[in-house]
Amino acid sequence: MRKVLFLLFLMASLVWAKQLTPQEFQNLVIGVAQGEVLTKEKYSDFWEFANKQKDKKKLLAIMKNGVYTNLLLQIEFFKSVLNSYEAKQIKPTSKYTQYMADSTSLMKRDDFYYLADSEYKKMIQEYNLELSAYSPKHKEALEAAAKRKIDKGEWETTYMATKVILGNLKILFAENYNGDF
Repeated sequence: MRKVLFLLFLMASLVWAKQLTPQEFQNLVIGVAQGEVLTKEKYSDFWEFANKQKDKKKLLAIMKNGVYTNLLLQIEFFKSVLNSYEAKQIKPTSKYTQYMADSTSLMKRDDFYYLADSEYKKMIQEYNLELSAYSPKHKEALEAAAKRKIDKGEWETTYMATKVILGNLKILFAENYNGDF
């Protein structure tokens, strides 16, 4: 009798298991991108939702590029600030300079092979607007670093935290990950 009750309880809990909504899926990705802890449960929820989508590849590419592009830019910016601090002059990394000159280098074109060219160009235009908003703030931070008016430890901590977030996102987007969380 106990086994039967246990099986009924287990089946009922599976039926009532919470399914992510599209907004919850997006919030999960954004949360991890903002430093929330990635758990096995979040990972499972993410892939359960993704695997039920008609165009899983498109969804994953858009989500991946949406969060990776900002993190890649931030990492290169933090490196540039630290370089400028050490060199006592504005010294951006070559990748940072490349990203600021050509935002398409931040997005992997092969992830978008199935998108219409106009849709890809629209995403690039939107990202260029974001970059233009960052530019003056970044310039001020690089100038301050070159003049040694920054807290190097704070920038290093932020840089390392951003690298950890990027690592968590790589795990989240790895479909068959079975390592530690």
